[in-house]
Amino acid sequence: GTDRESPELQRIWLSTEDGSDLPATMHDIIAIRVILVPPDDFDQQQMGLTEEIERDLCERTYQCLARLWPEVPGRFKNYVRYPKKNGYQSIHTTVVHSSRLPLEIQIRTK
Repeated sequence: GTDRESPELQRIWLSTEDGSDLPATMHDIIAIRVILVPPDDFDQQQMGLTEEIERDLCERTYQCLARLWPEVPGRFKNYVRYPKKNGYQSIHTTVVHSSRLPLEIQIRTK
């Protein structure tokens, strides 16, 4: 389990109230990247709604995952709704995993 494998990381994490004071590098030691792929028979070009459908899919997935673990305050970024200037699109958040360590989650479409 995580407790035995990383007692030092857990000690550092637990020394803060909710993890929000940790250096940025401490928030992404454990990470999950969720890449959403529509079914083969799904016509993404239907009615020109491709971006809206992908954004909705990412945001609904985020809502489901956010119900599983409490979020670390200030660690949510929605680059799907508000893409970066270089076109990057993804939802980023950090939650407190059941191991009590931070878990970074990134959600995007293929």
